Amino acid sequence: MSPGHLQRQFKRVVGVSPRQFADACRLERLKHGLQGRGSITRAMVGAGYGSSSRLYEKAGDQLGMTPGQYQRGGHHANIRYATASCELGVVLLAVTERGVCAVLLGDQLAVLEVELATEFPAAKRMRDDQNLAPWLQELICQMAGRPHEA
Repeated sequence: MSPGHLQRQFKRVVGVSPRQFADACRLERLKHGLQGRGSITRAMVGAGYGSSSRLYEKAGDQLGMTPGQYQRGGHHANIRYATASCELGVVLLAVTERGVCAVLLGDQLAVLEVELATEFPAAKRMRDDQNLAPWLQELICQMAGRPHEA
């Protein structure tokens, strides 16, 4: 199988490219390392980031905050979130002024809100369905594998 064919097959089955999948796995390892309250450097190296500059250039997009702020439970972060039903159950989208900080899936809204509060205990969390509706609709369309309906 050629590399191009493998990549197309991977994306067809998983829904994202191998690179995107690897980035998501690295982000989860980073979050786990930061939640363990070890050093940011140890979490960074353990997750597979080659340098702190690489980590910090992606942190806003991937964490919605700096790694240090994430490690402190979202200290001084203002997190807005919205929820909706989708084909997979309930989805919760949470954002900061720097970017998306969480996408959670589950069966019960209350459980997702507790999960958000557990991951970001020091953040100010507020529901904002109206302003996040376009983002949430785009996310739901992407998860369903169809283009956004304008």
